[in-house]
Amino acid sequence: RHAHEIEGRLHVLRESIGFATYSAPDRSMRLAKSSGLLPGRIQIEDQFGVCGTWIVRESGNQLWITKEIGVPLLPTDGYVQLIRTFDGRISLRLSPLG
Repeated sequence: RHAHEIEGRLHVLRESIGFATYSAPDRSMRLAKSSGLLPGRIQIEDQFGVCGTWIVRESGNQLWITKEIGVPLLPTDGYVQLIRTFDGRISLRLSPLG
């Protein structure tokens, strides 16, 4: 048996906040409240690399995330994954789920 000891730190470069469902009539993404996002304004980088302001609202066990200006180019009832980088930036990417 061999054992190796490693010193140092392990840094997470990205973490998944969760999967949201996009509702075109509401112009909003719906995400579980347990995701850890707090109500208020946040910056999200979309699938094209463009950063915009989104508003997070709480309703029951759900969070509704609505783009402040403009219409998101997301598929109706599509799944979107929200990802936070080690420096706190949040981005979204379309998920092949669904």
